Amino acid sequence: MNNLTIRAKDIRSMLKTVEHREPCFICGEHEAISEKHHLITLKECAFWINRVPNLEMKSPTVWLCPNHHRYWHLATKTLELPDCFTDKHVEKYKMLLSRRVAGLEELRKQINQTG
Repeated sequence: MNNLTIRAKDIRSMLKTVEHREPCFICGEHEAISEKHHLITLKECAFWINRVPNLEMKSPTVWLCPNHHRYWHLATKTLELPDCFTDKHVEKYKMLLSRRVAGLEELRKQINQTG
């Protein structure tokens, strides 16, 4: 790897801004410990920035409590949601998936315009 390659950790530092935390998107609680989750992964951002010159990468984000953040990553790996989830939880996760798809569609448009 050469020093011109942008890595996911570089993307994290480029996107870092001072923001106040928000309550978890899923449960509406735990503002003090919520974590910012990138719906388009930083690895995906780095992949495209390294391949498409002048790409303005935007990764849509959402605040999640630690539990729901872990559940999101588990669900994306197993393609299953935990049995303990209520219908409200399931709807919120569907909304996150829709936001991710919209972000990827926006990225695709940028790549087509740039490339």
